[in-house]
Amino acid sequence: PIDFDSIDDMPVSVVFVVLSASDKPSLQLKTLTSLAKILKKSNTEHFFNKSPQEIKDYLKTLQEDEQN
Repeated sequence: PIDFDSIDDMPVSVVFVVLSASDKPSLQLKTLTSLAKILKKSNTEHFFNKSPQEIKDYLKTLQEDEQN
């Protein structure tokens, strides 16, 4: 966990950054919606102490499962 200067003074274990082109705000909203759905369904412990590639692979698997 890191000190993220959160309003509840609790340490932060997971941080997501969403970047998109400024001329495509709908892409940002779509990405945030997908992320919220994934986090609601999954155990966030899967994101702790993982490499970026492991997290990417896990998210891809969840997305594929959602589409099937």
